Formats: sequence, C-alpha cells, structure tokens
Amino acid sequence: MAPYCHTDMKPEETVYELFSVLIHSGCSSGGHYHAYIRDVDCLGKWQTHDEELKGPKCGKENGVGQDPAALIKAILEETKDHCLPVEFLSAEILNWIGSSWQKKFKSTYGTIGKFLQKRNDLFLYNASINMVYLKDEANNSDCTPDCSMTAANSMAGFESANSNWFDFNDSKVVPILPKDIEKQFAGKESAYMLFYRRKSLVRPADAKSNLKYLIPEKLLKLAEEENLELEKWRENYEISLNTINLQVHLGNNYRYLKENIYKLCSEIYSSQEFILHIAREVPAGLHLYEVLPESLNLTSLKDLGILEGTRIFVWDGKQVGGAEFAIGATYEPVLLNISAVLENGETVEFSQGFPKVTTVSELKHIISSLAPLPLDEMDVSRVDVQVGGETKLSPLEECHDLCTLCELGFIDGDNIFAKSIKCENIQRREPSTKMTILVHNCCQGFILESNTDPQLAKLTVDLDSTIEQLKSLAASKFNLDSIQSYILRKYIKTQSKKTSM
Repeated sequence: MAPYCHTDMKPEETVYELFSVLIHSGCSSGGHYHAYIRDVDCLGKWQTHDEELKGPKCGKENGVGQDPAALIKAILEETKDHCLPVEFLSAEILNWIGSSWQKKFKSTYGTIGKFLQKRNDLFLYNASINMVYLKDEANNSDCTPDCSMTAANSMAGFESANSNWFDFNDSKVVPILPKDIEKQFAGKESAYMLFYRRKSLVRPADAKSNLKYLIPEKLLKLAEEENLELEKWRENYEISLNTINLQVHLGNNYRYLKENIYKLCSEIYSSQEFILHIAREVPAGLHLYEVLPESLNLTSLKDLGILEGTRIFVWDGKQVGGAEFAIGATYEPVLLNISAVLENGETVEFSQGFPKVTTVSELKHIISSLAPLPLDEMDVSRVDVQVGGETKLSPLEECHDLCTLCELGFIDGDNIFAKSIKCENIQRREPSTKMTILVHNCCQGFILESNTDPQLAKLTVDLDSTIEQLKSLAASKFNLDSIQSYILRKYIKTQSKKTSM
C-alpha cells in the first residue's frame, strides 16, 4: 500500500495481507453469503480432509491409546519445548489414536481441561492462555514458567497455524486450504468483499488459543448456559434416538369377543337375526335412519359417517316394545303442541311427535282419540304467530285432509288448536303471552305496602317485555327510588354466581 500512503510511513506499516473473504452465491436478485476467515488466534481445530483419512499414528501400537495420561505425555515429549495449546493437543490425540478426546475419554475422565488439572503431578495447565506443559520440563527450569515468556517462545510454532483458514457457512464451520480461495473469483459463487489487515500487527500472547479473550463475562455466561442446554438436548436426543420401546402382548390376555356379542344379543332376542340402524336424537325423541346391512361389514366407520358419539340402535327390525316403528328420513317425526277444548270447557294440552308424512286426516283421528273429542264434532286449526307476536287461527279444512305435515310446512314446536263445535260460547284458550317472575329484593331501605314477604314479589309481564321494563316494574313494586340504578341477576340454584342482566 506504499504508493497510496504518505512517504513518512514505515515500510512494515504499508504491507497488508488477506484476512477474510466474503462470498456470495446466487444471482443479482438473491442468494446466500458465507465467509472465509483466517484463524489469526489459533482458535480452531484445523484439519484437512486428507489428514482425517490418514488414521491413527502409533498410539495403539505402543499401548498408550488406552491411558490418556501416558498418551498426552508421549505427545508432549515429541513436541518442541514440550508444550502445546490445548486445541493442538486435541488434534494430536486424534492424529495418534484415530479418535477424539470427546469420543474416547470424556465419558470416563471428563473434559480434557479438567483431566489436566487433576493430573497436576504430570502436567502443568495454564488456563489463562490455554497451554499445557510437561511437569518435568517445567520443574527443571529456574522458576515457574512465565506466561508471557512461554507464549513468546512458542510464537514460532504458531506461524504456520496463523495461515489456517475456515469456511463459516451458517452453523457449519469447516477448514479449507488457501488454494480454495482462488476458486471464488468467478462464476455464480464469487468473492463479494475482501478484508485485509496490516501484517505488522501482532496479536497479544494472551489471545492465542484463548476463546475467552476480551469477551465480556456476561456474554461468556450466556454462551456457557446455551452450551449446557445444547449438550443436555443432545444427550436427550441421543437417548431418544437409541431407545427401543418393547411391548409384549401375551396371547392368553386376549379373548375373541365376537361370540360374546352374539351371545348377548341372543339373550335379548330369540334369534340372532338383528338389524343395526344409525339413531339420532330429534325434538320428538329418538329416530332411526340408515340401516347397516351385512354387505357393509368391511366398510370403515369413517366412510359410513360413524363418528364419536354416534348412536347405534339394535333391534329385530319389526317392533319396539310391541309397537311398529317407522324408520328413515321420510318418516322423521315433527313435534307438535296440541291444545284441545272439551265439551265441558276443560282444556287438555299435550305434545306429540308425528311422522312428517302424516296426513291432516290421520292427524285429526289421532287428536280425537287422545283428547278425547268426537271426530264429527271437532274443529282443528293451526296457530300461526304473526308479526308483532299476535296469533291467528288457520282452520284445517276437508280440502287439507290428504295433505301431509311436510307439504303444509309444519316444523317442530308448531301449535295445533282443537275444539268441539258444541262449545261455540266457550272462548278458545290461546297460547299464553305472559309469564310470572319471582323477584327477590336485595336492596336496603325497601318498603312494601302489602303484608307479604318483604323480600319477594311475583311480577306478571309480557313475554316480549324488555329488561328495562322489568326493572321499572320491580322498582315500582318495592317502592324503590326510580332515580337510582339497579341490577337484575338471574338466579340459578346450581350456580354459585348469578348472571347479570
């Protein structure tokens, strides 16, 4: 960079070397980024694919592969100055025995750092710079090794390590060779940005192989917690991945229930010939719909529309309780409310379900027998509710006798009024449009003019009355101040909390 700098700068300050390459793969409208970064602090475990294929060095042959202390001692004895960063020591262990410390020794001896601290009779472990020394060599020196001196003496060994490159691609980090960088300057995957650093810059000795260098304690704690959580998750994953659930089903614990079902049905019916129907609850009661013949025995319940809660009715297909029973959607019953005025003026009210194919003539015969009223002396009308709540009688004449309830549009809850023609002077009793409500006064200072229970009062109101009208009527009944506001709550015995209105 000298041609582009001031002339008074030193030559060593103008030389820069490549430090990182940001790479883009894809097209101009989108793609993916990853980066090549040089490991200037020797933090990574650099090992090419070719080195991985070399296999163990000689650890298994000389017997040290089974003893981690002897293995580490042998590695340090062959190393210059008999010291190594722990990261390099881990790489040498893999090179010697063909297996990493984590796979070979961690389950028995713990992490490599804890093992080195425990075996302080053989090794001297400096956690601040993450270095391990052979104890004999350390004792032969005049004093305890100085961190800065030992780090400086071993700087020569780091020169080659400083040229190690890694590819950071999302959560995957792999080592690469410098020649791989030359391949990223053309094509769909090419260098996007280059980063350089001054070659004369020297990293502090404490930064070498020290993953915690200048990192705040708070961030280190967070990373440690995440690593512990990830390690726990990994252990649980390994357990679940290698767990086999074995269930033993003994034959003598099972019985063939089909014969028992037939036996139970045979006790109910004299023969085993019974029919299954899908039953549904309607306002008029239980009604049978689709039949389930034997031809559908191999059909799944889902395809038949049988879901959770579906009712299946088992019978002989002829009678229920000695009476014939109409089945199918055609004979679905309609619930009608019947009000009949007899010859003596007495009113009889009842509800009855009628098949929707019932004709008006058949309906009149049934009402005549149930009321009872003479058929020839009975008028039958339909009670229609008009707009505004008023009711109107629509007589069912002889012209309607052949019409069915379905054709006339009868639905569940419709009202039928019947009377004797001899009761012309007796007014018909129309369906009531009023109701009586029992009101409990919980307000203090209430005053009642009557001698009844001072806290209870019966109020008769129209069915279409509003809550505001009911409040006003209750306040007037209890002589309460109409200016104040009051709350009505619906009282239900089975509920501890009353619903406000």
